[in-house]
Amino acid sequence: MTTPEEICPSFIITLTGPSMCGKSYVIEYIKNLENILYKEEHIIFSPICISKYTTRPYRTEEIKKQLEEIENDVISCEDLPDDCDFIYQTYGNKYGFSSKKLEELLAKGKIPVVIINDVRVVEEVKKSFPQKVLALFLFREVPKLSSFQNVSEKRGNVSEEQILQRYNKSIAIFRTYIENIALFNRVILNPKEQRKTENYAQIQIRNVIMGVITGKIKLNKKSKNGSKLFIISGNAASGKDEIIQAVNEMGSLQGSIIPKYTSRMQDETDGNEMICKYIPKKELLDKYEIEYQCEFEKKKVSFIDREKHAGNNVEKRTQALEINLSEKRKIRTASRRFWDSVEEEREKQKNNLRTRILNESIPEKKISNKELFKMSFDELFDMYCKEGYHKNDIDPIDFLKKTKINEQDLINLILKETNVENNVTKEKLKELNENELWKLYEKDGFHDDSVDVCLLKRSFQNEFLEKFYDKNPEYIIDLEKVREDYSNEIELMIKGQKFGMTGPAYYIEYNNYGWIMYENNQTLYAFKVCRIQKELNKKVSIHLEKMKKANKHCVLVASLIDIFALCKEWFGDDIVTVFAYSEISSEEFEKNSKAGTVTRKLINFEQEIEKYSRYIAYFDHVTIYAESEMAKKNGGKKEELIDQIFRLFRYYSK
Repeated sequence: MTTPEEICPSFIITLTGPSMCGKSYVIEYIKNLENILYKEEHIIFSPICISKYTTRPYRTEEIKKQLEEIENDVISCEDLPDDCDFIYQTYGNKYGFSSKKLEELLAKGKIPVVIINDVRVVEEVKKSFPQKVLALFLFREVPKLSSFQNVSEKRGNVSEEQILQRYNKSIAIFRTYIENIALFNRVILNPKEQRKTENYAQIQIRNVIMGVITGKIKLNKKSKNGSKLFIISGNAASGKDEIIQAVNEMGSLQGSIIPKYTSRMQDETDGNEMICKYIPKKELLDKYEIEYQCEFEKKKVSFIDREKHAGNNVEKRTQALEINLSEKRKIRTASRRFWDSVEEEREKQKNNLRTRILNESIPEKKISNKELFKMSFDELFDMYCKEGYHKNDIDPIDFLKKTKINEQDLINLILKETNVENNVTKEKLKELNENELWKLYEKDGFHDDSVDVCLLKRSFQNEFLEKFYDKNPEYIIDLEKVREDYSNEIELMIKGQKFGMTGPAYYIEYNNYGWIMYENNQTLYAFKVCRIQKELNKKVSIHLEKMKKANKHCVLVASLIDIFALCKEWFGDDIVTVFAYSEISSEEFEKNSKAGTVTRKLINFEQEIEKYSRYIAYFDHVTIYAESEMAKKNGGKKEELIDQIFRLFRYYSK
């Protein structure tokens, strides 16, 4: 029996994004989807790329396309045709296309695809074709002048003036996104830095189009006005903490944060919304506060002398105040001293564990410090091909034969891909975090048989806990006990979940409240969603009630997809999901991260991009946390991030 064909409903796709973000690449993939979707899903999907008319001359790369008989996305002409009613202008050049052509294609069941780098025209198209437009913004990286210069050199025949024009236009388009974040139905993230071979932009494009076809993505995007629950998800350093801080400090009239309980120790980045089981030891904070005050008082004398010496000379006084402020900021606060001490202790424990692994591993598992740099290419080739020295999912011989690779690259591959089960290099060991080190140490062959690893681990943890932390009196729910008491019910709920890979999340009732609990990296979290009135056999949504009464939004930071569906029961359709994205690179991590954390952070970053790519249909918006050169002049990337979230607040409050 053959599977029946399904005809895709017709709609328009608009693509907006700065130069070099991958628009041409995305268009080519959308074209390829016609065959892919028919072959794999039996869906008739018929994209047609719309070429815009323009009064500018063809560029070098466009002339090359013409000679190679490749379709361009622009048609150069002296004057725009009369039927062009969607028109915009860039640097004196006009661009235009016809609404009539879009209508004709839609009537034939086609999917018109058009690049529009003018937000006004995107708005006009959406108004002219209500519920028929999928507006996509493409983001790769914040435009950098150096990148434009490098690409233009490769393309050839591009003047400095043209390079600067393209760069300025790209910066303007990025700023346009920030100012019109709610206009776009979805954002395609095409990261420049990634470790895996998956093409995330392709995965996102396919899932977005399938989302429209299946109805998961509604093209009449905005729900009814009023208070919303904003669920913020994203990777580490993606701007989630900055959003929380901004809502707390500046948005008290617009939004409030939903507090979460967690079974773990408080972390340096935790804000007031996180109610941890263990909090920094008060006696330590008091001790560090005294140290801070003593150091401040000692330096205060020089501050006073510097200002006194400047006298009434405005220029000298301004300089003195700037120097004093800079030196004050260098004095470590009590909080900073505490977290520095915590980090030092953690590093001591990790070094202790590394030493144990080195000393206790049996010969077959012994850490091997190979003299890789003394080996010939052939010796390195043979080593890489052995089991345990390359990734399990590749054919090493075939890979090396097809890849142009030198000795240094091969050494890097061996260090990067070596399987810890068979051979752990010292370099690899340094990259492992505390949890990874314990997992390795717990395995047979990596610890002395006389050692009770569980007991040792508990001893390490208790020692650390006792030294730095107190129990939090505000921690009113014992999450570990609840997890144990409700284990049977929880297992049933988890089995029925739709998004199992992203972590278990579930609803439980405890102490006259309904809670949504979830687990992330073996840590438990929970937040209240309803109040249970047993005498009335009634459950009242806590936050929805407050939101409507105060006419304020609520913000919840939660990275597990399962939570979206669970929250719907208590917030209905008043949920807005936001993926917090941070432009990241290995260079940035190298500059800002401590030794050994770069690889882990890149892995975490990629895991979040993979999650976003797979579940893009479930994310309404994306906030981009990145440093543009415009941001540097106008206050920084944090201000641009806050601008985005408050524009979303205003959009849903209209």
